[in-house]
Amino acid sequence: MRKIVVYYLGLKDNVRIFIGSIFTAVSVYWSAFLSLWIKDIIKEQPYEIIFLHIIFIVIFLTSIYSLLRYLQKIQNEIELEKEKFRDAMLNSYAVCDRVVIRDMKAIDNFKSDENAYINWLMGSIESIQHIVELLYSFLESKYSQVMTNNEINFEVTFMTMSYNDRQLTIPAFYNKNGRAPHSMSLRTQHYDIYKNTVSAYMYRKTLAHTIIIEDTGDPSNEYSELYEDQKKRIKSTIVFPVLSDKNTLLGTLVAHCDEKSFFKKQDVSQWNRIMEIYSKKIAIEKVKLDIRYDAYKSGLSCNITNPIPF
Repeated sequence: MRKIVVYYLGLKDNVRIFIGSIFTAVSVYWSAFLSLWIKDIIKEQPYEIIFLHIIFIVIFLTSIYSLLRYLQKIQNEIELEKEKFRDAMLNSYAVCDRVVIRDMKAIDNFKSDENAYINWLMGSIESIQHIVELLYSFLESKYSQVMTNNEINFEVTFMTMSYNDRQLTIPAFYNKNGRAPHSMSLRTQHYDIYKNTVSAYMYRKTLAHTIIIEDTGDPSNEYSELYEDQKKRIKSTIVFPVLSDKNTLLGTLVAHCDEKSFFKKQDVSQWNRIMEIYSKKIAIEKVKLDIRYDAYKSGLSCNITNPIPF
């Protein structure tokens, strides 16, 4: 029923007006028919039959009224969701504007520190970490207690290929406790631990579209646990590709939470627009880091500290 309402609201205004006119015409003709029908019944049928007809009409009209109320409720919910999404978009733009403001302030400090300016110009993992934290703050403030009475715990990570071993790693992350993902501690022993993750699948298939897993506990989703009971902590996830201007996959921006079906495939277009705001900021920093690494490997002489950040 919800899909029908969503489809109807997505139609052009003139189409919706035409459909509304049809229902109005049907209602008018139905009322006229009902009046004649009732008049004939009163003339020809005994009171018992008339009473049964009255009961039928009351039940029928009540059902129609309830259906209309239900459809109106769905429409109101959809409109409220759209309003919340618009608010979320504005909030995301405002949050990411802080990155620009921070960089503008930082430029003034570089006048007396040439090395700091070079490192800022060539990108830093700290800048990516800051953007990841901004996305986490956005999710926590907007959705932490929206869906249920219980608090929803989020975690945001940026996954990309390590410059050291060319395997997937998580150089930037943030969660409620501020702790590194448990899988990163396991990576010290198994450098290819992320080979069966959704991010690894994106790299293998060179995908450039979002993947949403509504319920990691659903066997049909084939969500691979990296350690025991990981699915108890990660119940719903979205993996968004971070792309360069040439559509090259630079990494993935991943958000997950402990609320089943929080991220829904039907909302993918809305999540795309939100995640894109943050991914563009990350893409700029990642491209600069790639340039930094290439310069270091080629032996170019420049004052770059930490040439291999991860």
